[in-house]
Amino acid sequence: MPESISYQEGASLGIPALTVYRALFHRAKIKPGENVLIHGASGGVGLLTVQMAKGIGATVIGTASTEQGKSLVKASGAEYVFNHITEDTISKITALTNDKGPDVIIEFLANINLENDLKMIAPYGRIVVVGNRGNIEFNPRLAMIKEADILGMAILNVHPDEYKESLYAVSAFLQSGILHPEVGEEFSLADAAKAHKQIISKKAHGKMILSID
Repeated sequence: MPESISYQEGASLGIPALTVYRALFHRAKIKPGENVLIHGASGGVGLLTVQMAKGIGATVIGTASTEQGKSLVKASGAEYVFNHITEDTISKITALTNDKGPDVIIEFLANINLENDLKMIAPYGRIVVVGNRGNIEFNPRLAMIKEADILGMAILNVHPDEYKESLYAVSAFLQSGILHPEVGEEFSLADAAKAHKQIISKKAHGKMILSID
């Protein structure tokens, strides 16, 4: 880690940063100038996604459910931030992208959002499913019409060469200042249950840190 990165910031990277790199670059194959929608962008992983996408020249649109979260997403580089995706916000996002829709969508809750993602994704767009908490029923014709790709990902599948590439890339993002981890609350290991409750209640922002006293 660069000397400018604290121990807490370094602890918040690891799997989250490698997951983001794989989602954006190995799976979505994001390009500078593309429009990228990031769901749940105020979380620890979401904020890193915003920063990496913005850092390579993408136009970033994020979603967040609280005013504090929206402020964090904007500060991380998103041009636009919306609340939950509805028919109204779909229309607004489509308008922001010259009636085309996002080229890439990073999806952290596919069982809730996937059908709406398919409604607004650009022709030939890519949806990367990073998170999911249940089943969903949707009309596959939505994907057919746009020839959109729905791409799953799991960091455990990374090839050794891709893993090495990811480490170098994350290090470079840190050294250039593009990546600046947002550290949330810090708990002692004995209070891990409290940390879990905050995450479940969606009151957490940034990446929580557990430390050994």
